[in-house]
Amino acid sequence: MTYQEVIAQYKDDSDSLSLMRMPSVESASGLKRSAIYKGISEGTFPAPIKITSRSSAWVKGEITEWIAKRVVNSRVDSSNQK
Repeated sequence: MTYQEVIAQYKDDSDSLSLMRMPSVESASGLKRSAIYKGISEGTFPAPIKITSRSSAWVKGEITEWIAKRVVNSRVDSSNQK
């Protein structure tokens, strides 16, 4: 993905381009660190980006999108069970 594509994706919501550290990701997702890294390795959770040589963070918009997909899937699954 190019710089221009990233900017275009978040042009209407610059807050979604902010970065989240692990405690915030755990709080927002309801998952613990081990489950987050398991999801990353399975390709089911957004991967972090390197912000320095020793630290990583997640793009807030990607975490928000992941949460929204869980909500939609949960609602679809529960409506199919009725």
